[in-house]
Amino acid sequence: MKILQLSDTHNHHSELTELPAADVIVHCGDFTEYGTEEEVLDFLNWFAGLPYPHKLFVT
Repeated sequence: MKILQLSDTHNHHSELTELPAADVIVHCGDFTEYGTEEEVLDFLNWFAGLPYPHKLFVT
């Protein structure tokens, strides 16, 4: 099983364009700069659209 772990992307998630293959992706830590609703929704839409069969999001 391959696990890809990301953290502290601070609203730069869209710059991560060539992520490696994995069975599970885990994002933990800060994912926005200011915590606005727009930032949160942008991140969640990006994360939901990633092509990994299993996703974990830890706040």
